[in-house]
Amino acid sequence: METSRFSKMKTEKRLFPIKLINSIFIETFSCNLRTYI
Repeated sequence: METSRFSKMKTEKRLFPIKLINSIFIETFSCNLRTYI
């Protein structure tokens, strides 16, 4: 039980920067779209 929770935490930590970069990319992309239109 504890180990599975711990591994899940580790996975979350590893995925966090990817989510962050993804959200930033989407933000800038939509901003660029607005300026083009």
